[in-house]
Parts: sequence; C-alpha cells; structure tokens
Amino acid sequence: MTIYRYFKAGRKAKTKGLRLDRDSILKAISQRMLKDYNLATAMEKLKWEGLLDLQEERIDGLGRMLKQIRELKADLLKTYNLNHVLDKTKDYIRSVCEDELETIRPQTAEDIHLEQDGNILQPLEDRIKELYDKLETDFPKNLVRVVQKIIRIFPERSVGKEKLFHICEDLWRKTSGLDIIVQEGYTIDYQELIIALAELKNIIEASNDEIRAGFVSLMARYSHVFNFERGLKDWIEKIQKKRAALRLLLLSLSYPVRIGLEGFVGFSSEMDHLAQSLQELWVTLDKISPHPSNIKGYHFSGKRILDLDSAFVLAEKIYKLEQLEGAILRANLQGNLSDINTDLLREILGELAESSIQKLSQMVDVLIEEGYLTETEGRYRLTSKALRRIGELALSDIFSNFHWSRSNSLATRKNRSVHFTGGIKEYEYGDVLNLHLSSTLFNALRRNPTNHPPVSINPLDFEVYEPEH
Repeated sequence: MTIYRYFKAGRKAKTKGLRLDRDSILKAISQRMLKDYNLATAMEKLKWEGLLDLQEERIDGLGRMLKQIRELKADLLKTYNLNHVLDKTKDYIRSVCEDELETIRPQTAEDIHLEQDGNILQPLEDRIKELYDKLETDFPKNLVRVVQKIIRIFPERSVGKEKLFHICEDLWRKTSGLDIIVQEGYTIDYQELIIALAELKNIIEASNDEIRAGFVSLMARYSHVFNFERGLKDWIEKIQKKRAALRLLLLSLSYPVRIGLEGFVGFSSEMDHLAQSLQELWVTLDKISPHPSNIKGYHFSGKRILDLDSAFVLAEKIYKLEQLEGAILRANLQGNLSDINTDLLREILGELAESSIQKLSQMVDVLIEEGYLTETEGRYRLTSKALRRIGELALSDIFSNFHWSRSNSLATRKNRSVHFTGGIKEYEYGDVLNLHLSSTLFNALRRNPTNHPPVSINPLDFEVYEPEH
C-alpha cells in the first residue's frame, strides 16, 4: 500500500509578510516532478530541500536545518571539556583548610611551645594537611569522604567547618535537582522546604477543583521558594526539561567525577530527609509528565574547561538541540510541521529558520486557496489551472533570455509595429517573438499527446500576440 504524506499548517503564521508566493511553490514542485518524482514525492522533497521564492529569498528545508543542528552540537562537543568541573571546588576546599590552619596556628614562640608540649597543634595541623593532600591523589572519587573527615576534626563552630558544609550542601543542591525547583538565591530552610514539597506534591496529584483552591494558597505562602509566574502546567514542563538536561550532564561526566558528586547522598540527616521528599515529588511529576527515558551522555573532547554551573548551562543547550532535532525528524516522517516549536527554532537557528517553517507550513493552504490543488480521499492532485500555470512559468524561463521587448534586437519585417492588439496568431518569421505561452504549450501537447515532461516544443507550435499595423 502506498502512503501519501503531506505537510500542512497546524496554525497560521502570525508574522505579516511571511506568505509564500504561489508561483514559487509551483516552480519548485515542477522542477522536482521533472526528475521523475510524482506529486507526493516532489512535495516531500520540497519540504526537505527548501526553495527560493520569486524575490530570491532563501527558504530553508528541514534537511538544512537538521544539518545546522548537528553541526552546532558537534562544535560544542569539540570545544568544551567536562573532566574538570570540580577543580574550583577542590581549590576552594584547600583555601578553606589553609585559612583554618592560620586561625589555629600559634602566633608566638611561647604559644608554639605550649601547644607542642600539650600535643594539640602538631597532630591537628598534620591531619588537616594529610587530608587535603588526599584530594590531589584520589580526587574527585574521594571528595565526600575527605571533606567529611576534615569537617569532623575542625574545631566546633569554626568558620572553616561552616564553609565546608555549605560547599557540600551547594553541590548536593545542584546534583539532586533541588536548585531546579527553588528560586535563585533561596537559602534552604530544611523543615520549610520538606513541608512545601509535600504540599506541592499533593496539589499536583489532586483534581482540577482542588488544584485551583490549593495552588493559590501555595503560591501565596511559598512565593519566595517556587516561581509559578506562568502557572503550574508551565512550571512542570520547565522543571521536567531541566531535569532531563541535568540527567544528560551527569551521564556525560567521567565516572570518577560522577561518583564524587553522587557521594553527597547521605551526607547529613537533614539532606537525607529533604532528598526523600524531593524523590517523592519526582515520582509524582513523572506520572503526569513522563521524564524522557532515552537520554544519553556525550563525550566532550575540547580544551575549554567549565565549572559545574557552566556545565549545566551547556547541557541545557545540548538538550534543546536534541529536542529540536527530534521534532524535525518527526515532522519529516509524519508531515506535520506544527509539531516544531518555532520559539525554540528561532532561539537556536535564528529568524530565517522560523520564517522558513512558517512558509513551508502554508504551502498546501496557498495552493488550495488559489485553486491549484484539490483534495480527494486524503490525496492531493494538481488542477488543470495549476498545470497551465506551470507551463507558463516553464516557457517564461525558457525564453527569458531572448529580450524580445527590445525592437532592435529581433529580426522584424519592415515597418512592422511592436505594439499589440491582444489577438493571437501563428508565428511567422520576422514577427516580434512575444509568445502566448499557454497556446504554445497547448499546440506542443496536441502535436504529441504522449509528450511527457520535459515537453518538446517546435517553432511550428509558437503562437504570438498580433501586432498593430
């Protein structure tokens, strides 16, 4: 069974001046049909290859867009490197340890003697140095274990202990996905956040009426925690995309780096309780908006080193490229361009790509409105009007270089006028070659009814406009 797929508009283009010209479509279709393509295949080729309109403005096809997306992705993979995303963290831990040592190191010789006699300073200093030296030898796999040991031997309520705990908390927030759902700059209140996540989970699971009542209350009480500016549905969609990007990032990291980051699970009892609430929210979200299961990691082979925050931004870019690539492939397979997110297309490939999709999606509508295409039982056919117009356009191209508008460039009979009455006559040698295209094409087809494109035209087929005498 032969399956015909045509792409059609899911919505009208909003931007004025983006309507595709009918003659541009017909010329592009006829050019492809001359290569022994049928109408269905010609339209598929047109969608994939794009075209030039009559103003010589480029309309990119899906194939060109797909190539650009893959080139962008390849450039990112060849430019950046994710093997050192924790280097800044390591340097910061070392500086915290050095600062802490300065605060406990005696300032006078007498202090040194007393501390050494008391067997306090030397062992503590040696142990701290020994621990942060291990960061160099087995980093980053041992990151969590070393930091936990350093925190335990730091004096109680020391600045260094507090800084190291915040480092661990910050890394856990980023890798667990907590930073994705809370407002930027939000300082974690563990008890508040556990309650807020539980309420949010219940609202997402509730019916529509319950959602409307509970959601307004949640927004009022936790506006400093969550950003629901565009509503709950938009928030869920945004969060799921960011989670997918985070998953892509973690899968793209080297094994030692990933092990180092995953070690923060169970770092403290407070984090454990919050992690459990967060996991329950993820399960609920995945029920109503499934998390993509086909996410894969990438190998970044470039030389430009990124920290963890910048790496996440890069992962979001890669994921957007993946989304757009998938949408274009589906649109080409299913013939429905409305599935392509034009906002995302404009963000990644620019305004030309956006306008190209809008114009291509109008193609069937334009031809039907102008009477050049009819639909019968789900299949489209070119009308006789379309065939005549295609013939006129073809002949116009054939004779476009004759410049018959210049009276001195053609051989004409003496005193023959170059002004025309509007009548039609057979061409005679010396007549101004102002062809009546449709009559000429009709004569050629009548002379040889089995003539297939490209149509063979003989000078005997020419008919021209009658001149005034």
